[in-house]
Amino acid sequence: MDTEGALIELKEVLGQNPSLSLVIPTKNESTNVHPLLDSLHVNLVTIPSQIIFVDDSDDNTVEVIRSYPTEIPITVIQRRKEERTNGLAGALKRGFDIADGKVLGVMDSDLQHPPELLPTLYGLIDKYDIVIASRYIPGASNEGLRTPYRRIVSTGSIMIAQFIFPQLREIKDTCSGYFMIQRQLVEDAHLNPYGFKMLLELLVRTKWNSLLEVPYEFQSRARGESKASVKQGLMYYYHLYLLFRDRLIGKL
Repeated sequence: MDTEGALIELKEVLGQNPSLSLVIPTKNESTNVHPLLDSLHVNLVTIPSQIIFVDDSDDNTVEVIRSYPTEIPITVIQRRKEERTNGLAGALKRGFDIADGKVLGVMDSDLQHPPELLPTLYGLIDKYDIVIASRYIPGASNEGLRTPYRRIVSTGSIMIAQFIFPQLREIKDTCSGYFMIQRQLVEDAHLNPYGFKMLLELLVRTKWNSLLEVPYEFQSRARGESKASVKQGLMYYYHLYLLFRDRLIGKL
């Protein structure tokens, strides 16, 4: 790739609305965001993009982001502590609300989602409503879930969602945190995000017709501590309850 030429091309389109708005939630990821941004600048170089960080940190993550020399427009939203009650999904909804791109992308900030896959996902999204980076189809791996317990919890959570919502039964990774979706679908939906699984919310509440899963290797966290917890698990099951309740009362 002619990186210098691609950067010039990117600069020429920065005055236009971006095609892709990549929303990334952060919480105490000061050691990860700099290498993440290094990789994003390589892999988004030919895609007119904006990056939106929605930050719940108590460390200097925001300062690291703002000090990064960037060619891609970056917006940082800092949520006050009282705004963080609805979890990661609420943070993503906040990012969606200010996004300019016709495509919304979501990925984690801890480098478990390889930025090298972004051009592939973006290259496919024009043909589909949703493109999911999946850990559970041939060619994929969930080795980043380091313990057998976490793998069992992950697959069990997916199976429960598939049992409750028949439209999800052909989707192998309903709990992926790495995906792209057409923005219009989000704008037309009445989202009520809760917990840590935004994709589940979108799969159940939006009127999508076409979907593709792309295999990837879920990486091990290189730095920092995992955010997985019992609280997250409980929030997931409460989220399932909210979605099931809305289906029963005709809101879905």
